[in-house]
Amino acid sequence: MRAEDLLRQWCEPLRNNQPFPKQFAQFQDIAKLWDRITNTRNDIAHAGMNEEASESGRLIERIKKASEEIKKYITTKS
Repeated sequence: MRAEDLLRQWCEPLRNNQPFPKQFAQFQDIAKLWDRITNTRNDIAHAGMNEEASESGRLIERIKKASEEIKKYITTKS
């Protein structure tokens, strides 16, 4: 299974307001981060066409925050 497929599978409970599966509990933080990254990516890719799209300043903030979280995750997990 590809990494992206696993990440998508781990995000499903988050997107559906369901409890996070216990067997994936150790991956909950990365699933939440991946979910935020994909939402930001979608806002950019769809050029703000959906009604809930963030404004450009907010997108920049989200990208900076995600970058810091990725750095932190990599340094603490390695």
